[in-house]
Amino acid sequence: MAGILVRAVLFLGAAAVAGHFLSSRIIRLAARTNRPETILVIGLALCFSLAYAAELIGLADIIGAFAAGLLLDPYGRGVRPGQEAATLAELIHPLSSLFVPLFFVLMGIQVHVGSVGTLSAFAFAVVLTLGALVGKAACALGVGAGTNRLAIGIGMIPRGEVGLIFAGIGSSLIVDGQPLLPQSLFSAIVVMVLVTTLVTPVGLRWAFARRAAKGRG
Repeated sequence: MAGILVRAVLFLGAAAVAGHFLSSRIIRLAARTNRPETILVIGLALCFSLAYAAELIGLADIIGAFAAGLLLDPYGRGVRPGQEAATLAELIHPLSSLFVPLFFVLMGIQVHVGSVGTLSAFAFAVVLTLGALVGKAACALGVGAGTNRLAIGIGMIPRGEVGLIFAGIGSSLIVDGQPLLPQSLFSAIVVMVLVTTLVTPVGLRWAFARRAAKGRG
């Protein structure tokens, strides 16, 4: 675990440093082609290349994809080859609209509902979900005063695709002839992701209404 942590920190750190020096140059190079789609090609190429590089050093491919984002946009300003051009996020939106739902469907069909029917598996799913809710909500305590801490904490609750990706990796790894992540645990994680995703919009609506009511009071 220590080795994985060190490799991940070094890998992401190197990507962030490279982004500081190379990001603007890459964007200028894409702008010279006068083709807004060039930045999309570059972004996807970096994503797949660094995902492959991450796997080569024993990390999950999602770490490499995240590193590609750090390299292209280390300061979160948005990647666009020109002032009037679409950002990389806007260009990639049609792809994500197609493949993200397919990913969730793929994860969903791997769930065996009966695997969470036992008392122990159901109890683990409940504890995992409560931990996910409380853990993220508690993070809002570090937010500065004067902000809507409750809304920030609730907004951080959804686990989404990242949790499912790591769950999928765990269920696909075989150790001594058995999956590293048993079906019952995989299903419990999917239940946690589902619950945290569904309760967040309701919780945010309540948090903003509560703040508005206090303001009127």
